[in-house]
Amino acid sequence: RHEDLSLCAMFCSVAALWAVRGRRLQSRPLQSRHCATQAPHAVISKDIVKKLENHLGINKLDDWFQVTSTEVTKAASKIISASDSGDQNRKKLVRLISLSKLLREIYPEHEWLEWRFKRVPSSFWSDLSNQRAFFDWFERENNIDTKEKWYNVKMEALEAAGGYGLLSHTYRNSIASALSAVYPEHDWKIWKFQRVPRSFWKQKTNQRAFLNDCAVTLGLKSPSEPTMDFEKWYDVHPKQIAALDGGPVLALHQKSMILALSYAYSEHEWKEWLFTKSKVPQNFWDSMRNRRRYMDWLASERLGFDPVKGRSRWYTITHDVVHKNFGGGLISLHYGDSVPDLVSSVYSEHEWLEWKFEKTHDGWWVPVENQKKFLDWFAKQHGIKDESGWSSVSLSDIREAGGATLLLIYSGSLIKLLSACYPEREWKLWGFKKTPAGTFVS
Repeated sequence: RHEDLSLCAMFCSVAALWAVRGRRLQSRPLQSRHCATQAPHAVISKDIVKKLENHLGINKLDDWFQVTSTEVTKAASKIISASDSGDQNRKKLVRLISLSKLLREIYPEHEWLEWRFKRVPSSFWSDLSNQRAFFDWFERENNIDTKEKWYNVKMEALEAAGGYGLLSHTYRNSIASALSAVYPEHDWKIWKFQRVPRSFWKQKTNQRAFLNDCAVTLGLKSPSEPTMDFEKWYDVHPKQIAALDGGPVLALHQKSMILALSYAYSEHEWKEWLFTKSKVPQNFWDSMRNRRRYMDWLASERLGFDPVKGRSRWYTITHDVVHKNFGGGLISLHYGDSVPDLVSSVYSEHEWLEWKFEKTHDGWWVPVENQKKFLDWFAKQHGIKDESGWSSVSLSDIREAGGATLLLIYSGSLIKLLSACYPEREWKLWGFKKTPAGTFVS
């Protein structure tokens, strides 16, 4: 029972407090219940707009585009407050949500374009339909009757027309990006714009699209062809690509059209040496793999033999053959126009006999070790085992085996040749078919 009386007393106290608070609130004036006194909002009527035009120096309706909402708000507040005869000391507040909306209500017959005002409403440009309306209007104003003409439009022209906010904030100052978003149905050639989007050329798909378009322009393929005849690229000059706005693409590949094509069309096996109007990429021939690729191609596709199984055919090749088949840079710069050096370097897994080539490189016969290498091979081929075996060898035998140049060094004397190469042996000169003149003169 004691606990029930305590709870009853607590509820009575709370009720009394709420009753006192209610009487105090009722005794206050209505205005005191607000934090501060607020002036009523004023409405801008047509006659106020007329006064604003006089106050702001607006002579024609298009002059409104040069006025901001802030300027209108301040001027309208002064005009309305001054004309309020009911309370001269109370300032009227003007809340102008949208200047363009106000002007449309006052002058509905006039075309009010948001982008012509100094400031567009918040989030205006986030609506793609507003962006398209702006570009459609710009086309009409500037006689752009085909989308191709957009490629020549400058950023300054769009900014002056009211598109600064759209381009700078939404598309990072890229006309190409803006038009691609606004008119996605059109096949834009981004590289034809005066500026391409940042990092555009770093994408392989963009480089490939550009080169595909170049191929059509240069007559290498028709627009309807799904595939390309890559062989036709071999006769294209890099200047032709640069003239089609491809300078940035070439710059990404050391200014090499060959490297650009190899990157964009990596599925194709390019033969870099076949480009007639371009040099092979720098250091291209330094790669032994590239040298072998060329030599395999030369043998199989140009000379008609297997480069390995038919390797004896290499002995018949002259440096002129290599030059005529696009290998001049390789053989002249790296091998001094020597076919033996080239072949033995590229196909080093095989043993090559220098004297069997059409021409040895200059100075090869001078070292005695090379002369001896030839004679050792000749002796093995003809079964010569001792000095007496050489006595039956004729000079024509030596020449036919590839030693004609070697004989010239020794004035056509086999005895002198053998004596120089094998000085440790005792040569019986009278046993040879031909001895040097004066041999037996004492």
